[in-house]
Amino acid sequence: MSDHRAIAAVTATLKAIIQEAASGAVSQSEVRLGAPTTALAEGTTPTVNLFLFRTTPNAAMRNVHLPTRRSDGSGRSRAQTAVDLHYILTFYGSAAKFEPERLLGAVSLALEERPVMTPAMIESALAAAALAENLPLLEQSDLAEAESRVRIAPATVTLEEFTKIWSIFFQVPYRISVAYVCSHVVVESDERFADVLPVARADVLAGPIAGFALSWAGPDSGGPGPVVAGGKLHLAGKGLGRSGTTLSLDGADTPFETLSDTAVRATLGNGLKVGIHLAQAVAPTPAAAPHLRRRSNTIPFALHPSISLPAGAVSHDNAEPRTGTIKVDFSPPVEADQDVTLTLDSRTVGGTLGVVLDPQLPGAFPAAQLVFPFAGLAKDRYLVRAHVDGFASLPELETDIASPQYGEIVGPEADLVA
Repeated sequence: MSDHRAIAAVTATLKAIIQEAASGAVSQSEVRLGAPTTALAEGTTPTVNLFLFRTTPNAAMRNVHLPTRRSDGSGRSRAQTAVDLHYILTFYGSAAKFEPERLLGAVSLALEERPVMTPAMIESALAAAALAENLPLLEQSDLAEAESRVRIAPATVTLEEFTKIWSIFFQVPYRISVAYVCSHVVVESDERFADVLPVARADVLAGPIAGFALSWAGPDSGGPGPVVAGGKLHLAGKGLGRSGTTLSLDGADTPFETLSDTAVRATLGNGLKVGIHLAQAVAPTPAAAPHLRRRSNTIPFALHPSISLPAGAVSHDNAEPRTGTIKVDFSPPVEADQDVTLTLDSRTVGGTLGVVLDPQLPGAFPAAQLVFPFAGLAKDRYLVRAHVDGFASLPELETDIASPQYGEIVGPEADLVA
């Protein structure tokens, strides 16, 4: 949640992003706030005009908060509103030097590269605005502390809609323009309520009040790629280094290693099924009941399966084409309610690709090994990949830097040649 300065903070941050991009594309560029004017169209200074022309309630968040008033009109919780901010960006400059087009290209690319307003971006922009514009109150905005991040996305506006928008700018010549939406901004009141529900016993507990949230989950510290069974889960956030903090995966406490105040790491065993899981950090609060402990936001991550081919995994009849079976070990074991397929791709150029095999029904579940029958396959070597409920296993890459195949996919491989 953020206070009433949040909307101004979003505009200031958006201005800072545009200013950096515009200055890099056209020297001495300016970013102006407000509705386009005739003077802008007549001027020669390269300028990007940023105008917040509309706000709309965010459809997904408008009814998330509880009722703010009781039936008798007395207050029960803070009022809040979630809005989307609609901006028009208009580009001015020398047409002979293609300045409007250069500004448009640079700004569009910058907003595509940075589609989310991070806390660092917001704090930097507000500090610069407070210094340049002598607006210390703007720097006090708590938008950077909000758990939800403001996202910047281009808006599709037809020529007819643009015509209606520009009709409100009286006698202002049209210049090349684009529309963007910043979504969503939650503005909350600072109202306090004296009335509280009666309690049977009053306890005073001390707990952290600083930022406490998760912002990212992945297989490595800041690295891309899926999380796999038996691997590491890295979580980034803030306030994670306090003694007594615990990590919850799908509601169950999970052992983890604290790397810093902004990062933790956990080893994922075979207890988790392949699929989507939720991670949450729980703050230390001495003597507090478990349900009263402060919790971070939940952050989802997808757990992908790991597979391997045991010794003697491939068995066939030595005829051509081949008929036989492939044994595959799965981690975590496959459950009875999961859908599993095996995909084979020939390693020979022009060979057979995308052969999908279904498993035989195992004797019991959970099954750590499945057998996949095949028939009519060419005598060849095949790369093997499994899909469990739509989540794919990862290929094996050559990690030996001295190998000529370094960085290439080398397995898992089913050899139907031998």
